[in-house]
Amino acid sequence: MILYYALFVLVAFGALSSIGFNEPRLITSAKAVVICTLVWFLSFSRWQNGTDWAPYIYVYKSLAQNGTLHDVFAAPMGMEPGYILLNLFLGWAHSYHVFLMVAGLIIIGLKLYRILDLSSCATLSCLI
Repeated sequence: MILYYALFVLVAFGALSSIGFNEPRLITSAKAVVICTLVWFLSFSRWQNGTDWAPYIYVYKSLAQNGTLHDVFAAPMGMEPGYILLNLFLGWAHSYHVFLMVAGLIIIGLKLYRILDLSSCATLSCLI
């Protein structure tokens, strides 16, 4: 758990270090990419954390054993169709760790794309 706190403090310091300075857009964008990469690392390195871990791992394991495309539309156990579809596509990996890596890459990658496109302070926006 101390790793999460240490990385978050490092990321927060990096994000707050550019406030008040008029840095070139390239440097701000590079800092934002580094911060989002660290956040991505945190997103897939967690293991058995949070109160929702058990239902999500249960759905992953049950879909890995006998999941079909019908499960996307039936939404077993009240899960989101996109989550079910991603589980089915990544079932070949047989690793929940790989699933967390890809899911984090999709989510954080899309966020970073929009942040770099719209935000005037990209480093701080990565933390929000």
